[in-house]
Amino acid sequence: MDGLIQVVRCFDDEEIIHVEGNIDPTRDLEIIKTELILKDADRLNKVLEDLTRKARAKKDKEMNDEIETLKKAKELLDNGKKVIEGDWTPDDVYFLNKHLFLTSKPSMYLCNVDLESYKKKGNK
Repeated sequence: MDGLIQVVRCFDDEEIIHVEGNIDPTRDLEIIKTELILKDADRLNKVLEDLTRKARAKKDKEMNDEIETLKKAKELLDNGKKVIEGDWTPDDVYFLNKHLFLTSKPSMYLCNVDLESYKKKGNK
């Protein structure tokens, strides 16, 4: 996967219930961001634990460099930021690409609007 397309509801319709009770696209995008960060953090913790255990046994420099990159990614995620928001070297990107973190992918946001808003070319 090269990127994410996030669809967010931007229209009111009393017949379609929203899980949060009201329409707030900004809040919904924050919820999605948080869920992606939590998923990546969970996965990263498992990978980091496994790599650290293997690195102790092997004394492999490349593995240690990968661990350092993953620790930087962990710090970002722990602070509520996406992996893509980090300042990465080409070597860091090499290591990160091995793990396919969801928050390392670019995102496109698709606003799902009602027909009336589409015709007016605007939506609150």
